[in-house]
Formats: sequence, C-alpha cells, structure tokens
Amino acid sequence: MQQEEIEIDIREVFYLIQTHIFLILGIGLLMAALAGVGTRSLITPQYTSTSKLYIAGKNTVVSSLADLQLGTQLTKDYAELVQSRPVVEDVIKQLNLDMEYRELLGITTISNTTDTRILVISIRHPSPEMAKKIVDKFAEITSKKISEIMDVSEPKIVEKGYVEAVPSSPNLKRNILLGGMIGVFLTIFILVVRYILDDNIKTQEDIDKYLGLNTLALIPLGEEEFDGKKKGIRWWKK
Repeated sequence: MQQEEIEIDIREVFYLIQTHIFLILGIGLLMAALAGVGTRSLITPQYTSTSKLYIAGKNTVVSSLADLQLGTQLTKDYAELVQSRPVVEDVIKQLNLDMEYRELLGITTISNTTDTRILVISIRHPSPEMAKKIVDKFAEITSKKISEIMDVSEPKIVEKGYVEAVPSSPNLKRNILLGGMIGVFLTIFILVVRYILDDNIKTQEDIDKYLGLNTLALIPLGEEEFDGKKKGIRWWKK
C-alpha cells in the first residue's frame, strides 16, 4: 500500500499567516480577555501566610559541620511531626475551624530551608486574616508538641505570619498571557490544517503541480457566469 506524501510550502504557510494576521491577533486578544475575566470571576483568590521556627536541642551549640547536618536531618523529622494528626486536629479544635484533617493539611505547606534548622510553615486561604491566624496557631502548637514529643527545647518562633494584601494565586498576568498565546497558536494551527487538507485546484500552477498536465489555454468567465459562480449557480449557455 503506497502512502501519499503531503508537501508543505513554508512560504505559502507564512503568506497564509500574513494574510490572516488581523484574525489571528483578534482571536488572541479575545482569548486573553476571556482568560482575564475568567480568572477574576471564576477563581477564588488565595492568600499565603508564612511562619518560621528555629529548631535546636537543649543547650545546643553548633560546633561542627556534622552537628549542623544532624540538626538539618532532625528538622525533616519535625516537619513530619507538624503534619501529624494530633497537631493538625489541635489547630482545628482551638480555632474552631469548619474543616477536616485532610482539608487543613491540603492548604498547608511545610518546608526546610537548605542546610538550616529553619522550619517554614505556610498556609493558603481565601481570607488573608484567617491564613495568618491559622499559621500562627500552627507555629504555637508545633513548638509545644516538638518539645514534648522529641524531648528538646521548645523551638523559637522566628517569624510570625503576615496579613498579605496581594493574593499568591491565581496569577492574573500569567493567565492573560497564556490565554492570548493559546488563542494565537490555536488559530494558526486551524488555518494550517485547513490549508493542508484543501485539495481544490485554484491556479494554473496547481494543475501542473497536482495533475501533471500542461495548460493549453485559459477561458475567462463571462459576467453572467461569474455572477452565477458567486451565487453558487452553474450557468450553461447554448
């Protein structure tokens, strides 16, 4: 079975894009506007508040690189403890939150700054005030639980949460730019696909290229025939 080869003239593709540039840009602007409106009206803004704890053992003095590495490894253990059910459910209980364990865990991020004993707790919430309140309570309860369970000195709260004025998500500018790019590339894709699939004979060059025939003469359409072609009517003259 012989497969048909499809030849694409790059110059014709560029010409196709050039002749439809206003359509491409128009759809790109429309998609960008829709992305902006959708981001503002359909997506709930999320605010992030962060608290930081410094963790060290009783009378800990960092005297060597090994001590620092050991402390860093222990900080990873503490990070797991922060996400434990007793800590999370205690936060829910003390703040009287209408949330389940997994819900609160889903908006909580625990991280450890590389090669440090700094434990970073972040909370995402639609309310910036509530995000600060939750992250501060997390830091407070975590500090006490780590001291009780791990038998170490109570971690110090280095930084409390802030009430952020700017949402951390969604990113309006990024979504508008992404919507515009999708509109532009999708329009170009559709135009190119239509060009590739269009096998109608339009010019003398098409006859030579696709049929391999020589054109002997060109017969111009009369005025009535031309009007009939425009209206989708085929005129026959005797």
